[in-house]
Parts: sequence; C-alpha cells; structure tokens
Amino acid sequence: MATRRHFTDHREYQPSIDTRLSPANPGMSVYSLGAHKSQARAAPLVASASPFTSRPPAARCPWGTARPAFVEEHLQQCGVAGFDFEFTYKEAQEPIVRVCQAAARARARRLGISWRWRTLDTRHILVTVDGNSRRTDLLGYRLERDLPLVAEGCEATGLSPSKRARLGRGFADLMLRGRDVDQESPMPLRGVTDTRYYYPPYEYECPETPRLHSRLSITSELIVGWNFGEVAGEVLLEELHTACELVLEELVNRRSKKLSFAQLVTSADSAGLLQSYFDERPPTILLTELKDLRKNVRHRAAEGADVWLKEYWEDVAILIERLVYRLNRMQTSPPRPSKTALPQRRQ
Repeated sequence: MATRRHFTDHREYQPSIDTRLSPANPGMSVYSLGAHKSQARAAPLVASASPFTSRPPAARCPWGTARPAFVEEHLQQCGVAGFDFEFTYKEAQEPIVRVCQAAARARARRLGISWRWRTLDTRHILVTVDGNSRRTDLLGYRLERDLPLVAEGCEATGLSPSKRARLGRGFADLMLRGRDVDQESPMPLRGVTDTRYYYPPYEYECPETPRLHSRLSITSELIVGWNFGEVAGEVLLEELHTACELVLEELVNRRSKKLSFAQLVTSADSAGLLQSYFDERPPTILLTELKDLRKNVRHRAAEGADVWLKEYWEDVAILIERLVYRLNRMQTSPPRPSKTALPQRRQ
C-alpha cells in the first residue's frame, strides 16, 4: 500500500496537501485539489465545502495558523478536486466494465461526487470524477473493496469468477492510478490481485502507539460504513467519541488516574492542542457537543445522531488526524536535555 506524503513545506500542519509525483518528472509535485487535474498541475491545494452543508469552503480548510494570500484567491475560484482517466478494454470484458461503471457512479453519488464517462472510440472510455478530495479517497477505498464482488457476480462469457473479481479490482485500480499518476496514454483494463495506488482518506497511523494505531483503523472503517448507510449514526458517534478520548489520553494524560472526557478537552486546550483553524467550528465546542450528544444518545435514547454527523463528521475526523499528527510529532521529537545543577565554584 502506498503512503501519501504530507507536510511538504515549513507550515506546522498540512494534512490535506497531497503530494503526487509525475512519472514524467519525478521532481514535480502535482496538487490536484482545488481545480481539475488538467488545470491544476502545480496549483496550491485548497479545501472544499461539504456537499451536505451550505458553509463556504473556508470553513473546511484545515491548515495551519495563518491563511496565505494564495489560499484566499483559490478559495474563491474553486472548491472541489477533479481528475479524469482514459482506459481501453477487450470485448470479453465489456460486461465487467458496464457493471463496474454503474456501481462506481452509485457509490460516488452517496458521497456527493460526480462520476461521468463518455466513449471516445471502440472500447475506449474517458471517465471524469469531480468532488471533495477526502471523499474521493473514501470512494477509492470503497471501490477497492466492492468492485471485485460486483464483477465476480457479473455474467461474462469465458471469464471465471476469480478472473472477473481481479478485473473488478483492476477497474478500481484504474481510478486510483488516474487520480494519482499522470498518464500519457490510455490504460488497458487488466486483472490485478492488489492495488498499488490506494491512499487512506485520513492519516491515523501512529506506529509508536500500536494499540491506538490498531484501534483507529476501526474508526476509519466505521466512517466509511456510515457514509454508505451500513453503520448506524449512534455507532459512529460512539466511535468518534472513543477515538477522540483515546488520542487525548495519549497526549495529555499518561498518568494512572483516569480523567473525564471534559477534563481531557480542558487539558488539551490549555496545552494548545485544540487550535481553531480559519472559520471552522472551534474544536473545544465541537468536542463538547460530541460528548453531550453521545451521552444523551447512549443513556437517554435521544435522537439526532445522524443530523449532527451529517454536519460535523468531517470536522471530527480531521480533528482526530490533527491530534494524531501532534502525537506522532511528540513521540518522534528528541527529548529535551534535563536540567542539572552546575558544580559550585571552590572558595
């Protein structure tokens, strides 16, 4: 599995910048969010507004502590990521292509992403994908998992179920390669056993804390499942609360005495770990709302989990990523030298 590279300049926190290298020029970075890939080869990255909310793009931008002038300009010009990819296929693969296109478009719509295609020549197709960059990563994650099953159940003469499943995964690989690598010619559809260009939508990796690292993989799974109606809002609400609590514990409370969630939030805020970026909802308010709603839902069977999540799930997911980044940075920083008493001068 490939690893997305972040933190590409001096700014303290840039988890949303996707540095992708062009095979034609390995030294050139391709920033794809903020404009269509064909128009944004070297454009700065900007954040996009969620299609489920009316808030402007500025409310979703998760960068550092100051807004550069180029961000202001791009926030006014464009708010979504776009890319396209061309591929060719053989006649026997046409049923696979047909069902995979339909399945990909249906899943893209669930995430508010546009998936369109047109035929350029015989068995030669151009696919155009437009939408929020993080949600596009979620879509890639979902297609990698679903399309092998979709293709395996398709009726295609001369192809065994295992070959159909590999072709379904190969179709997902076309989308991932088209998103992350510049192509000078159409890509042929081939069966693959594994994709090489998948990038996780959120950077929750914290290898120095193995238990937390494993636990946050469940958080990612439930975020994807909720977006596709497979996980109840109450379940995701509980999971986001647990994930925030576990990360905050590692950051501000390594003592044996357990702190309440509110105490963890207060300690993290006092330590400067819950900074507000641009015009987004302050993290302290966001976490307090999460705590209160989770309590009412869990203990009083209150409603409103899905309504709140539709508005703020991305904010909480990105906040967890920020906190994990802080944790990794704290664990990899060299320890400060301890203060020692200077020897007294002899009289």
